[in-house]
Amino acid sequence: MSGYEKSVLEHYARQAAECGLSPVSTMPDEIVREREIDAIVSYVDAASRLGGVSRLLEVGCGNGHMLAILRERFPSIELVGSDFSPDMIELATQRAVPNCTFKTDDVRALQEDDDAYDVVVSERCIVNLLDRDDQRDAIREVYRVLRPGGICILIEGFTEGIDSLNRARAEFDLPPIPMPFHNLFFDEPWLQSVTDGLFTRREDDFGDGALPKGNFLSSHYFISRVVHAAIARNDIRNSEFVKFFSFLPPSGNYASVQLRILQKK
Repeated sequence: MSGYEKSVLEHYARQAAECGLSPVSTMPDEIVREREIDAIVSYVDAASRLGGVSRLLEVGCGNGHMLAILRERFPSIELVGSDFSPDMIELATQRAVPNCTFKTDDVRALQEDDDAYDVVVSERCIVNLLDRDDQRDAIREVYRVLRPGGICILIEGFTEGIDSLNRARAEFDLPPIPMPFHNLFFDEPWLQSVTDGLFTRREDDFGDGALPKGNFLSSHYFISRVVHAAIARNDIRNSEFVKFFSFLPPSGNYASVQLRILQKK
């Protein structure tokens, strides 16, 4: 096991012990977590209406919160959740989600058949691989296990977003927000290079075109990490001030967490 794998596993073991089955495990920002869930549910619903979804895999499923919600909304879809952390899988299994399998697995070499899934969800999973080659292998594995025309709902960290955010913070003499030690954020040119020829980008035109876009969290990040931080001179999450402005539509590119919809060619 490499050094980074050990440190990531230790991080998620602490998260499992501290957060248990909490919905904000691995993401303490309540609005970010809610918006991620809403986006995933919206795209699964659109995919179900357009072409049908019978099997869905979530890589990096954590404590299983997302799949428990999907089970409530989509009772007929066979769900599978995998995670590199056995501590997280132990928690997820405790949920006893009907028609849902949880298992320890490595997104770089999934124990899944080719073309096995209609939808694959990655919610801040692949950025935990701290090596570009490992990330590339993970994306190719997602491609392999998706059926032709299947979609990957990819919610990951992006350098362009955190760079824009930190430029805005600098205008108020706020310190930069660093990339988490257990993440290696994507950048857009790199993602384009590893998906070219495999996937088509669809977040701008999937379904009726009214689904969440790539920058779906941008305004929230600007209000919470720039405006509120400048006024309060701290980075407290989940403040009443931030919740009040959560109605704002997304604008700009200020969120490190971004959405991409990739459809297998």
